[in-house]
Amino acid sequence: TLVPGVRIDSSAPRATGSVGMPSRGTYRVGDVLSFRVTFSEEVLVRGTPQLDVRIGQQTRQAIYASGAGSRQLTFSYTVAAGDATVGRRGITVGRSLTARDGASIADAAGNAAQLQLAGPYAAQVTVDGSTAAPRAIQSRSLTAQRTRAAAFAGFTT
Repeated sequence: TLVPGVRIDSSAPRATGSVGMPSRGTYRVGDVLSFRVTFSEEVLVRGTPQLDVRIGQQTRQAIYASGAGSRQLTFSYTVAAGDATVGRRGITVGRSLTARDGASIADAAGNAAQLQLAGPYAAQVTVDGSTAAPRAIQSRSLTAQRTRAAAFAGFTT
């Protein structure tokens, strides 16, 4: 029976609008790509939901980073060696969030969120995951610096 003045929430939260993409630019090894997904209502998160991110020919997973208890969740991916976009295509995200290994996104009433996104999104974001070796330091100048530092500190080399 219905109780006057009591409202039952049976509506599942859903992603609204487009996925917030990282700022334009080129990202290198160790840089973090952040993506924002906004829901129709506040959501709670259990476990580590993921967002598929296409970088060149590889699909990577941006993992849930923050936002539980709000309408906006942030997912992050750290650029790894070998990640690279092809030409100027940039990166794209998948058509849905993934909730594996017991992960979930739901509202406070326990309604599981609809994990579909409106579509893949391209961004003017490029990734250069090359691992160029650092430039060699000339050993003579390094030795000279060590000698001067040791002499200043009162040591002999």
